[in-house]
Amino acid sequence: MNRPHRRTDKPSPSRRRRVAVAAWTLTLVIPGGVAFALWSSSGTGDGAAKARTATPLTVGPGTAVADLYPGATGNVRFSVTNPNPYPVTLTGGSASSIVSVTGGAGSCSATDFTLGAGTVGSTTIAASGSASVVLVGAVTMKTTAADGCQGADVVVLATLTGSQS
Repeated sequence: MNRPHRRTDKPSPSRRRRVAVAAWTLTLVIPGGVAFALWSSSGTGDGAAKARTATPLTVGPGTAVADLYPGATGNVRFSVTNPNPYPVTLTGGSASSIVSVTGGAGSCSATDFTLGAGTVGSTTIAASGSASVVLVGAVTMKTTAADGCQGADVVVLATLTGSQS
């Protein structure tokens, strides 16, 4: 006689093994797929940057020193302001004209003076800073200058050049 197969509440050992292997495989595959997606992220796009335009230095009169007399060559002093966000080192300068002659003891004019080449020592002006600058040997009082030039202030137009430090 055949006995009918009896059912037990416990699954067979081979079935338990298959379920365990399937569960173990899913625990490895699912997180691995998420990690792969995170590791392989990428993107492409455009960005932008813009170069600044240099702002000219502001050159104004400095404190004059009484170093001129008939036949003497003197220096011209300037106050220079650098409005740029970086330091500027002056590399050259030249006097181009005499703007005015004032305050002398009598009759004195621009014709009593001559302009020389002048030189500027290497001067660095800090970012957004100011400095006193000397254009050495820029102006000469002629030997024929009148007594009226004693105590005169000579204002000279000059160009100073420099570059970013």
